[in-house]
Amino acid sequence: MTSIVCKLAPQFVSFRDDCRGAVYIWTAFGIIGMLGFGGLAIDMSYFYVARNQLQTSADSAALAAAMRMSNTTEMKAEAKKYAQMNVAGDNQILADADIQRGSWDFDSKTFSAGGANANAVRVTTRMSQDNGNPVGTFFANALGFSNVNISTSAVAAYSTDDEWDVLVVQDVTGSFSAEIGDAREANHVLLDCLQQRTSGDSLVGMVTFTGVAQDYAPFDTMEMGYENLSNAIDALDSCGNGPMPPCSGTHVGAGMERALEMFTEVDAAEPERKESSVRAMVILGDGTHNAKGPNGHLTNQDLIDHANAMADQADDNDISIFTVFYDENDDDAGAAFFEDLVRGEGSALRTPDSADLPDLFASLCAQLPLRLVQ
Repeated sequence: MTSIVCKLAPQFVSFRDDCRGAVYIWTAFGIIGMLGFGGLAIDMSYFYVARNQLQTSADSAALAAAMRMSNTTEMKAEAKKYAQMNVAGDNQILADADIQRGSWDFDSKTFSAGGANANAVRVTTRMSQDNGNPVGTFFANALGFSNVNISTSAVAAYSTDDEWDVLVVQDVTGSFSAEIGDAREANHVLLDCLQQRTSGDSLVGMVTFTGVAQDYAPFDTMEMGYENLSNAIDALDSCGNGPMPPCSGTHVGAGMERALEMFTEVDAAEPERKESSVRAMVILGDGTHNAKGPNGHLTNQDLIDHANAMADQADDNDISIFTVFYDENDDDAGAAFFEDLVRGEGSALRTPDSADLPDLFASLCAQLPLRLVQ
């Protein structure tokens, strides 16, 4: 045995001192390290995508819930509905306990759950072990991390301190005459809602249109002009009656153009107001374009193009456009026209029953003063 060891000893010493194979060992370690970092990068990218998805879901759910905050059951149902729109399959990311009604303090920028004067909803979306849906890992699993918990939150709040400048662009054409009573009620709903939820310095006014447009109720503050605005709504009538414009076709763009001019006049008198107030144009009508009367030299396409140009100008001036289409005749082309006019944070509403107009204006008002604040 001693002789065998003596014979092998020089070979062990030679192997110890030979560096030619070391590069392969270090290369192997290097490959393992690079694969590890690459794997972690893939996991981090996956976590980032999942978190963005959760944030989008939280934002949507908070806005939807705030619009139903007066009814706890509806509030939670709406929040869950909109949260699930942004996730695949049955992955439940929102629990009842994570939908909270409370108060948002605009000065300290803090949310307090509960309280009598709730003006906000906070929603927290989660992919976690508690929800049974933690985010699984790929390569981090080799380091002992098989999954991670991710959560995001959003707060949507109504503000009674913000100034909201709103102009209604009201259709008073002959075809709308039977529905004018429902339009009066709808406008009262909007006026009262704005009075309750916005600053007393908010401006509200109305433009009426047929084939031409006219100032019907000039901009006035909610605090000083509420009674005048309410009386103007009471006197609203169809074309050719009293102070209404003549019956002369339908030109939505003409009403929008005059509304833009009224906003411009406010900007000239109070340049700083444009930066401090939220501005919106609400268009209510049942027709898209009719070139008869004073617009006989224009084609229907000219009228469509003009309305869209006015919508673009409104957008350039930070004026959101909301549309409400009374669709008595199941007019998909007309509905598409009104939808195409939406700009900024506006939305398009549609109904075949004019009796729904007050409810639609109530839901529209619920959108106007509502903002994501966190």
